[in-house]
Amino acid sequence: MIGKTQTHILLPALLLCALLLGMLTACTAGKPAGDATAAQTETEQPETEQKEAEQPESEQTDGSEDGQNPVMNFVGPYGAARASALVEAEGAENARITVDWASSAAERSSWEMSGRFDTETLTVSYDNCRKTDWVFAADGSVESERVAYENGTGRIVFDGTELTFTWDDDQEHIADGLAFAFCTVPADGASLPDAQELAEQYFRMIGSLEKGTAGSTIAAAQAACAAVRFASEHALGSADTDALRDGLLEAWQSLTEEEQTRFDDSFLDVVRLIDSCAEDWSANEGVFADGGAADEMAALLEDPAAMEAWYTLRDHTLTMGNSDEG
Repeated sequence: MIGKTQTHILLPALLLCALLLGMLTACTAGKPAGDATAAQTETEQPETEQKEAEQPESEQTDGSEDGQNPVMNFVGPYGAARASALVEAEGAENARITVDWASSAAERSSWEMSGRFDTETLTVSYDNCRKTDWVFAADGSVESERVAYENGTGRIVFDGTELTFTWDDDQEHIADGLAFAFCTVPADGASLPDAQELAEQYFRMIGSLEKGTAGSTIAAAQAACAAVRFASEHALGSADTDALRDGLLEAWQSLTEEEQTRFDDSFLDVVRLIDSCAEDWSANEGVFADGGAADEMAALLEDPAAMEAWYTLRDHTLTMGNSDEG
């Protein structure tokens, strides 16, 4: 049994111990809290620095130019016989090819297709080809336009050593045995002819032909050679088509009604003669030789860029609606 004196002594001692224990607990509890906060700050700081370090890498990935479409090595105009083609890059790895083919002075067809470019085989396989046929009236206006088919299949195969390609068309095999060659723009940087040049050296030159007179066939041969030369010298195969069309329309509107009629009367004859030369030069060489233009015309016929330039000029003349502009 504890006495009163012992109780008075023990009670203050217990209170003192409790006070000291409380202070000790508070100190112990406070210190880890502060240390944890510091530790957390130290842990978060490197993470923030890591994010800042990663940000430039992300920006570099988004703006990278390393993924250039490999078709860029082959883009541009091509030509083969009476056909012309344009190769364009589409997206990151696709190619778009448009082929125009004149079967005669009054008939023309075009094929539009696209597909992935295989860098191993240099091949573009497609299953979305759309063919359109046009027929032109005697005055050059469009008489009919018809979609021949859609979703055609085939492949374009590029040559890895030369800028050429072959076209395997599964529907008609129209280009079997043909090689489309790249049409190089002249190094001197030929310029688009202005309206006055088109009027004098193209419209009026062809319109000056006289039919049914002595020497008219020789004059037609000379005009045919001059027309192809004019297109070739101005590299019209790679010209801005909108600008060329505007120039043709302006030049046409500068002609008198009589001059327009004379051009319409002779233009398709010149077109047919050039087409005939492209099909069988030996059958037409004699009349060009009589006109002193055989060597030049032969060289132009063998130059894909020259023929592409002529076909471009011819097609825009046929489709500009010239007979309605007078």
